[in-house]
Amino acid sequence: MAVSLEEALLPSRFTVEESSKLYMLGSTNVNTFRCDCQEQFSTYSMKMEEKENGQKVIFSNTKLLIPSTRFDCGNKMMNRDMVKTLKGEKYPNIQIELIDAAQVSGKKMGECADWVNMKATAAITIAGIRKVVSMDVMGKKISQGQYHFKGNKDIHLSDFSLVPPSPMMGLVQVNNTIAIHLDLKIKVV
Repeated sequence: MAVSLEEALLPSRFTVEESSKLYMLGSTNVNTFRCDCQEQFSTYSMKMEEKENGQKVIFSNTKLLIPSTRFDCGNKMMNRDMVKTLKGEKYPNIQIELIDAAQVSGKKMGECADWVNMKATAAITIAGIRKVVSMDVMGKKISQGQYHFKGNKDIHLSDFSLVPPSPMMGLVQVNNTIAIHLDLKIKVV
């Protein structure tokens, strides 16, 4: 009898530890800026299944919800512009959903103390538009049940039907490319 994918998935609960960071980097025709996520994440339930002798993991129910209003860009005007750009009034959350991760170095995370290079597939939803993207991630097992992941992904605001802001009556032009950076410490509970 064949086992369905749902039955083969192992349930886990995890927390994103307080020391984790999620932020966006961008630039204008004048300077660069950084918007730090101020959200404290709660406990999430997820399911995961190992494939290819532990070289690949398939995930289910791994959605991080990030309130559009919880980014601090350094001043109130920039914060307001960011919420407006992200259409935060209509779409209050950005969603990042991990779909799968494959280890590309041949090393298995947890079997060595080194960082392991991985290729992850994630779905990013901003302003109601969902895009599936590939991103390079490094992962490391810190201790039993604790992991550290780092990665970043350049996105184009126009891919999400967003218009970069142009504050100060158009004198400052925000570039279309924003880099999303993840520095997450995860604990399985």
